[in-house]
This record gives sequence, C-alpha cells and structure tokens, in this order.
Amino acid sequence: MLLAHRASTWQPINLRRWLGGSGVAIGVVGAIALLHLSLGIFQKPGTHSLLGGFVPVEQDGSTSLLDVTQLRRRLAETPAVLNAIQQSDFVFTDEFYLSGYVDMAVHPLSNRPVTCFSQDPRGFAFWFNPEDWVGRSGVYVTLRSLHPTAATEPYEDFLKPWCPWGKST
Repeated sequence: MLLAHRASTWQPINLRRWLGGSGVAIGVVGAIALLHLSLGIFQKPGTHSLLGGFVPVEQDGSTSLLDVTQLRRRLAETPAVLNAIQQSDFVFTDEFYLSGYVDMAVHPLSNRPVTCFSQDPRGFAFWFNPEDWVGRSGVYVTLRSLHPTAATEPYEDFLKPWCPWGKST
C-alpha cells in the first residue's frame, strides 16, 4: 500500500519504466528458475551447470519434484498396479506432498480417494477421518528415497509383480 501511494505521485513515464522493469525482472527470474528445474543449471556436478554448479544434488530441493504425467503414464502401463488401485478402497502415502502428486496421477485413472498417514498430514487431517479407513483395503505408495533402509526383503516376492521399477519403491 505504501508503494502504491508513492507510485500515485510519480509521473506516467516513471510509472511505465517501473512497471516495465518489474516485468522484465520477473520474467528473467522465472526463466532462470525454469531452467534450473528442467536442466539443473545450479547443480554441482551437472552437465548443464553454470560455472561448475553451486548446489550439491543432495541439497537441491528441486530434485524432489515429481512429474505427474510420467507417474500417471507409468501407472497406466502397469496393469497389476492399476488393478490393485481399482480394487482397493483408498490410496495412501506417508508424506503429505507425495499424496498430492499421487492424487493428481491416480484421479484420471481411478476415482479412489488419496490420503496421508503421517505425523504431518497437513490438509489431509481435515479432508478424511482416519477411523473411516479401518477395516478397508488400501494401497500404500512411497518413494525409495524416503525409506532407503526399509526392510522389504520378506515381501519382495509379493511386491515384484506390483513394482515395475525393480525393487519396491
């Protein structure tokens, strides 16, 4: 509000310059952000890194983003997983952000609700009552990067037909 009040006293030419400069700055910052998300121009090491990169891959938050269309395509190409989702009552994850990605990927393929069972369920704690799922069948979806030391060895024979990417993910 203070900036708007101050800008109301500016000459029209100065206002156009400020608006134009703001538009260019937002465009440049947006383009740099999109280049990093798609090519990893700030990652160290990387094939497209600028000046050798600045952020180690382990500390780059953009690497945790998932491509929803790719996930949906992989689910559609794997009949065993798609069949399990369609036969279940709901789908759940153990991370609130992962539930959002999974819901966007599953919704066009199946009309099953997706929820989150974790210590930090965010909005899912208000959308669904966890007691409603007791006695129902659900499909658990997670990432190997979230649980690298998970003990899945006893279940490998069961998980192998459900997991097209090799070991359970």
